[in-house]
Amino acid sequence: ANESLLPVICSRWAALRPEERWWLFSMTVAEAGLPEDTDRGWRRALFLALSDGDPPARRKLRPRPVESDYYALPLFDQSMQRETH
Repeated sequence: ANESLLPVICSRWAALRPEERWWLFSMTVAEAGLPEDTDRGWRRALFLALSDGDPPARRKLRPRPVESDYYALPLFDQSMQRETH
């Protein structure tokens, strides 16, 4: 696999449930043949299944609030205080 496929493969692998990953891994190990047999059988099928798709979209990261802002936030909304008094 070339490096451009790694984000696709990793995101698709991470999307599988743990038992699905274990099953795929055990099937690949049991039926894959020799280490040199990367272009046939389960290894090839697993590579094609995981590498087929678009790279995951990058999420925009929101800036974290400055820690001092936490202490400046009011505990209750002003409108709530007026209703109770």
